[in-house]
Amino acid sequence: MNLIISVFIIIISLFLGGINLIHNSAMDINQKIIINNFSDPKELFSDSNSSPSINGLKLLNSFPHKMILDIRYASKNNFTNEVLYDADVCILHEETLKKLLNAQDEFLSLGYRIKIFDAYRPFYIQKNLWDILPNSNYIANPYTGGSNHNRACAVDITLTDLNGNELDMPTGFDEFSEKAHRSYIGANPTQIKNAEFLKNIMIKHGFKPIYTEWWHFDDINHFNYPVMNIGLNEYVQIINNNRKGGE
Repeated sequence: MNLIISVFIIIISLFLGGINLIHNSAMDINQKIIINNFSDPKELFSDSNSSPSINGLKLLNSFPHKMILDIRYASKNNFTNEVLYDADVCILHEETLKKLLNAQDEFLSLGYRIKIFDAYRPFYIQKNLWDILPNSNYIANPYTGGSNHNRACAVDITLTDLNGNELDMPTGFDEFSEKAHRSYIGANPTQIKNAEFLKNIMIKHGFKPIYTEWWHFDDINHFNYPVMNIGLNEYVQIINNNRKGGE
């Protein structure tokens, strides 16, 4: 009888310990997101050319620009309702970033700004998303090559006016249905026109759209870049440490 009671106590302890571990892990992620993102103007590099490149990657947060960052997986404002990224940052391969900045220059000249929902995504996050939604129409299968987000050469974006008001598009971000498909004819004429406008300018500057998501664009040279698994927080800390070392 005493043995049964002892085993029962051990099982309860392990169960409660597991709950605490899950809770602590969630707290860690929420805390990790509060890091040095070069938000102080005195810490910013003057432009993209002066911003450091590490493993071919550049941090958009590290220099002044006109784009709006709304990195959805760094908050709970996404289809998972969970914080998935450990830093609220936008990272891209430097060649992809050049193309995006060129596209932004043209959009600005026409009275619009780019809003970025997602850019580089570590490979381990791709696995997490696949576990949540194993549908290759919307989440690239990590076991068959992964996503170009994992190569830091894909962006999820929309357009705003110069005051930051989003243009009317066929759906919101991460609307995983036929309504987000480029062939969907149920959207109103303004939504279709806006999505086509976004697509045409991005194609002009070296990006390729995909069929199922009006917001997603791949660098046409994506095959040049490897899948990467460096964490977002880890990358920013490397930049911070290198900068401190140079002071």
